[in-house]
Amino acid sequence: MPGEHAGWGQRPVVFVPGPVDPELAERVRRELAARLGRVAGSAVVRGIDAMPTLPSGKPDRRALKALADADPRG
Repeated sequence: MPGEHAGWGQRPVVFVPGPVDPELAERVRRELAARLGRVAGSAVVRGIDAMPTLPSGKPDRRALKALADADPRG
């Protein structure tokens, strides 16, 4: 999910279930950078209790975008 970033314009936001400790966030960033490149390594890793969904059961992209933009520091 893209989120706003002052330097890059947009930066990836990764949602994971439950709380995120700094070690987990760094492991996720390293893996993303290795697989997808430097920009992906700047990802913000955010923990959420549950994936917001639409009545159809699909992920609610608008709700995820709002969560991604809620905290610009990640």
